[in-house]
Amino acid sequence: MTTTKPTYTWDITHHATTQAPNKPTPQHNQDAHNHWTHNGKGIIITTDGAGSHTHSKQGAQLTADTITEHIKNNLQNHQTHPTPQQEAQYLQNLLLEATAHAINTTHLTKHNTQMGCTIAATTYNNGTYATLTLGDAFTITGDNQNTPPQYQSHTEDWQHPNITTFTTSPHPNIITHTGTNATWHIVSTDGLKNVFTNTPTRDTTETLHTPLFTTPDKNGTLFHQKLLNNEHACQALLAALADQNKLTDDTTIVIAGNSNPPTEEPLTIISPPTFATIERDENGIITAIHPK
Repeated sequence: MTTTKPTYTWDITHHATTQAPNKPTPQHNQDAHNHWTHNGKGIIITTDGAGSHTHSKQGAQLTADTITEHIKNNLQNHQTHPTPQQEAQYLQNLLLEATAHAINTTHLTKHNTQMGCTIAATTYNNGTYATLTLGDAFTITGDNQNTPPQYQSHTEDWQHPNITTFTTSPHPNIITHTGTNATWHIVSTDGLKNVFTNTPTRDTTETLHTPLFTTPDKNGTLFHQKLLNNEHACQALLAALADQNKLTDDTTIVIAGNSNPPTEEPLTIISPPTFATIERDENGIITAIHPK
């Protein structure tokens, strides 16, 4: 008997962004984002410009656009590998390659030292995916079986909660992992951490506030489903949080999902979150990024 593979359309992508409440005009929002989806393949990305860098908005947009374009150019005609493990490794290598290309592109620009940003990106092919975070941005990945979602970020030190690294840092903190059977992905800048995560303390680390994503409302709807079901839901979420004074930074979120998601298999991690190692030449150009 032939088993039919699940169909992933990835036909829903919503995003929203808002600036920190103390900034006077939208032009001061230093976040950027991008996405691309085609025939079950795609990428979503958010980037957060360093507040202390004078050209960080340009750096954030350049990074988001460069990574998205690199993924698109390589993935749109890509023939899927026979196994999820092989496909996951391909996607991970592609995302690391795209990140190196983006950092090098910034490095060669006029104001390169003032264009730093963080990154949260997920690229996918059907149910298989790879994620990458640089700095304190984060990704969340889940399925349609209400399995506890997978959270990834460089978790903050409770003693130094606002210290992070950027694309312009000599040794940025890059984390990556892969998995399969995912039906939805979220990427976000760190502005939503105080809503989505449990704040680290002396005795505990930063973790995802899992009940937010696994407990349905009175109508049986899960949180990620609310964000996917209405194109204005992400913006409404940010607006509500701003009204409640729960946003203190520029904040951007992108979510991708399926209108008719497969339910056969639970989310499965192929390679767990691990730091990546960067290799550079004598001019500071990255020659490779690979998981440790």
